[in-house]
Amino acid sequence: MKKLTTSFCTFIITVLMIFGSFNQSFSQIGDGTNFDFSMSDFTYWKGYQTKNNSDATVIKYSGWNLFTNPAECTWQSDTCFVINKNYTEYDYNVGATKLIKIPTYFGFNRSVKINVQKYGANTNMLSYDMLVSDKNSLVTFNYSMVLEAPGHTGYQNPFFQLEIFELDENDNEIARLDPSTYYDVKGQLPKPDGWSEFTVGSSDGIWQNWKQISYDLANFRSKRIRMKVLVAGCSPTGHWSYGYFVGKVGASAIQVNSCYKVDTIAKLIAPPGFAKYEWFANPNDLPLSQLSTIANGTPLAISAVNGSVPAKNSFLVKQSTLTTNGENYFVRLTTQVPTGLSIPAYVSYIKVKAYNSKPKARFYKQSGQSNIVQFYNDTYFPVQDTTALIEYFWDFGDGSEILMYNSQTNPIVENISPSHQYSQEGNYRVQLTSKFNGCATTFDTMIRATLVGLDDVESGASLSLYPNPATNQTTVKVSGVNGDAKVLVVDEQGKVIETINAIPSNGTIETKIDLSKYSSGIYFVKVIGDKIQRTEKLIIQ
Repeated sequence: MKKLTTSFCTFIITVLMIFGSFNQSFSQIGDGTNFDFSMSDFTYWKGYQTKNNSDATVIKYSGWNLFTNPAECTWQSDTCFVINKNYTEYDYNVGATKLIKIPTYFGFNRSVKINVQKYGANTNMLSYDMLVSDKNSLVTFNYSMVLEAPGHTGYQNPFFQLEIFELDENDNEIARLDPSTYYDVKGQLPKPDGWSEFTVGSSDGIWQNWKQISYDLANFRSKRIRMKVLVAGCSPTGHWSYGYFVGKVGASAIQVNSCYKVDTIAKLIAPPGFAKYEWFANPNDLPLSQLSTIANGTPLAISAVNGSVPAKNSFLVKQSTLTTNGENYFVRLTTQVPTGLSIPAYVSYIKVKAYNSKPKARFYKQSGQSNIVQFYNDTYFPVQDTTALIEYFWDFGDGSEILMYNSQTNPIVENISPSHQYSQEGNYRVQLTSKFNGCATTFDTMIRATLVGLDDVESGASLSLYPNPATNQTTVKVSGVNGDAKVLVVDEQGKVIETINAIPSNGTIETKIDLSKYSSGIYFVKVIGDKIQRTEKLIIQ
């Protein structure tokens, strides 16, 4: 991401009146759906077309033409808005393989071309109306622009704009959401900082490769907003210009990666596209509204845009960092303000907890000597998350196939703490790899398998649960038990949530389980002992 600056670009108060001439009222408002054109159409988007009548310092337009379906907009036989679907296609006006039309490296498979290719001072604009919520308050604009530079003065040149307006209850524009939510650049030479020059035929121009600008709009939750992207041809003669755009919305949140490095508790990754990132400790876990009061000291880490080099948006929490500052942190985000615009940058805050989600793989072999060896999975998970993807991979050390458990695609409860039959007596290195949302650790140890007749392995024990389904309590009864055993309660994710050590009386185990502390759902009760392994499904209502 390059620094968002413009050279010889004057921003004046009169631009506050931009687009003020049209205050249409629309009932359709989006939630961020199709802001990235993933539906391959213009659902939730509006298109506008007008003539650029601007002079050197004041932006002026003729009346706007509204296209509720932007695909229907044309100008002198050119289509105004074109959705790009070919993710290998390049723009050859600026040089082969320099500007790809879809920024796949940002994770997109669509973009739109805003086209001003013919004479007549044409101006085309796309807009998207949205109700800001917790789920979509992080907005990122991704754009690349190609502007002819005809040598006119100021806003008589082709230009490009991004802008966000607040709307009233009738979807009429009130005012710019925040001064920082406006950006423009003019097609003039010398080129602005971070832009490049090009020549095609007899035309000279400037172009900007894909760039991200992000806004954290969490403070504007429940407000209706209008986001605009505009490309204008020059007002005297209509020299051409065009650009590519795609956006995304998401929750204002920080990604926590505990699998980054062995010596790192967590890698905190803030949303990209901001001019500055400042990381602070939040030892008292203050709410967002109070974070500005403790963000005045020296940050634990700071990174800012440097010319064309983007700011680093991650922070490593090592054990020493955790010991000194605790597990609660926050980042102060500063938006980008172009050179020449005398407004304060917009500042926002995001909280995060630097938790460690690395599982600790471990298991032990059940007592008893046989060629069928029972293993008890004792993996420890520091984070309790019922939606997490839990995986186990067992390598029994004898060349047999890896036994796998996957809580989503292969939820076979017997594969959590499996038994394995060895064909030869001997020592084997058994390895268990446990994963939590892809974060893995491995444990291995040597075990010995001794050949014993199969009749000596299975005891004919039986397991029953009553009542089942149950609400507050169920009774576990196991008959035909020859020694001590463990009764395990396992959830659907494969996590052992309760272990009961049971001692039989006259070959029978009978114990009660308190279910009042568990949520409704499907569980498994597993009994493991010397020469016994039984599992029954338990339904808690």
